[in-house]
Amino acid sequence: MKLLWMSLIVCSTPLISLASTPTDVQYFIERRDGCDHFRGEYPYDEERGRFIAKNLKDLCTGTDKQLKKVKEEIRATASNHGKA
Repeated sequence: MKLLWMSLIVCSTPLISLASTPTDVQYFIERRDGCDHFRGEYPYDEERGRFIAKNLKDLCTGTDKQLKKVKEEIRATASNHGKA
């Protein structure tokens, strides 16, 4: 029973507090979540297919590059604080 409660606590606790997360990281997380959402969508008709394709283009384009930039910024900040 203790394991069940611990699992519920861990699963219900956000790993990242967005309130204390830099704005550019928040923006990246929101875009990447949207991108991942539309990657799993099924285009059941032509109109839906166009809608999914547009959202994939808008949300996914450039996120790999943006992730690399965010990681570099985090590493630089950590090394400036002697944590790297």
